[in-house]
Amino acid sequence: MTVLAWRTAAADALGERGNPDAKTDASLFLCSVLGIEPSALRFFHDRELSAQQEKQLDSMLARRLAGEPEQYVEGCAYFMGLKFRVDRRVLIPRQDTETLCEAALNELKGLKAPGVLDMCTGSGCLAVAVAKYRPDARVTACDISEDALDVARENARENGADVEFLQSDGFRALGDRSFSLIVCNPPYLSSEDMLSLQREVRCEPCEALIGGEDGLLFYRHFSAEMQPFLAPGGAALFELGAGQAEAVRHIFAGALPKAEIDTLEDLNRIERVLRVRL
Repeated sequence: MTVLAWRTAAADALGERGNPDAKTDASLFLCSVLGIEPSALRFFHDRELSAQQEKQLDSMLARRLAGEPEQYVEGCAYFMGLKFRVDRRVLIPRQDTETLCEAALNELKGLKAPGVLDMCTGSGCLAVAVAKYRPDARVTACDISEDALDVARENARENGADVEFLQSDGFRALGDRSFSLIVCNPPYLSSEDMLSLQREVRCEPCEALIGGEDGLLFYRHFSAEMQPFLAPGGAALFELGAGQAEAVRHIFAGALPKAEIDTLEDLNRIERVLRVRL
């Protein structure tokens, strides 16, 4: 079978399952197996696939047809221009979180060798990106899941980023440390949100998605616990779910009445990041 014939058949099969990106997914699988960039795929349309390549592609297609996200099938995702390994142990990095990462890098401007803490690190995408683009920063990343930390450590190694990883339930493993900047993309879906998740999102670890009955559990915990770990004049940045800004702002204002609190919008003009400065 030629490359073009496989892509056509795969895109048709995915389209019949309601996949809106059927042709793109099929093309990405081909590029992964052939080891080429997407821009080069058109030059390979008439190439015959080997039996081994067809077998690998058919396996990838079967997983995608079963509802597994394309990133899990390929085993990688991209964030801030960097490649990250991902599987069912961690959430897939999303563009929304790039707003949080860009805000973090802006906060670090003018600071020399700042200490940065990434809570709920998951795949390590935030910690690794900050360490990569600010190699002078002393970056520590925490997660309660040792499985997630295994993935994060691998991502740090593969991207050449110097990050310290700690297994920790919240701030418990941090002792008396303090940081110039704390960043966090916490679980923030509500119980109701979990009932209407897309099929692909259901493949991701639910403990990294659900933030209690109303989605605000982790904001309550962090607002009450983080002050001793934030250096004087330091800032904390939290990703927000759509429509959560007012409620989360109220939580932090109640816990930290002297703090400066504002929000930052993403490219869709959604309040995506809460910034707390002591």
